[in-house]
Amino acid sequence: MGPWDALAREGKIGLALPLPVTLGADLSGVVVEVGEGVEDLTSGDAILGVTNNHFVGAYAEFAVADAYRVTLKPAGLGFVEAGGIPVVAATARSMLFDYGGLQSGQRVLVHGSAGSVGNLVVQLAHHAGAEVIATCRARDVAFVTKMGADKVIDFEATDFVLADEPVNLVIDTVGGETQRRSFDAIVPGGRLVSVVSAPDEALAAEAQVQAHYFIVDVRHPA
Repeated sequence: MGPWDALAREGKIGLALPLPVTLGADLSGVVVEVGEGVEDLTSGDAILGVTNNHFVGAYAEFAVADAYRVTLKPAGLGFVEAGGIPVVAATARSMLFDYGGLQSGQRVLVHGSAGSVGNLVVQLAHHAGAEVIATCRARDVAFVTKMGADKVIDFEATDFVLADEPVNLVIDTVGGETQRRSFDAIVPGGRLVSVVSAPDEALAAEAQVQAHYFIVDVRHPA
């Protein structure tokens, strides 16, 4: 289960869901039947992905999914592990590269770095050659360091704005006051990307920062 499922249960996803609804965004399993026109999947294929553009319907023994929202499951992954990947992995990648424009050598600050999306952001950013500064609670410092963070800040003990030099990109999976104060940690011309709430446009303009909020769209590239 990813954060999307919890938000859906609480009615906080910002999408109108027709009731009654079966929840569940991510799925992994075996294809039982394919629809007309589907050419890259066949009965018996092991897959992972999501169901539809509302991210619901996966909490079921049998689920219907858009073919362009699933892909073949890597052989090295079990079904349980594969079922936890699609939404969080697509979100992490989109935040860093589609909206964040991250490049090797840049500095990125990751809020919520021990969470399901945040820890993947740390890994992807490290792999891309970025310098990764991450915030989390003290209990998670060792885990986030292991994921590839160059510097980990216990946000309950240290002010992240004062703890390091400004960054090129902030990845926000926390929102609220953390998001607002992050504008003080970004160089002019940098970016802030959030999947929690729309950033304050006035603060972004004052800081000369590009600020983005989005809901991920999990699908094959066109």
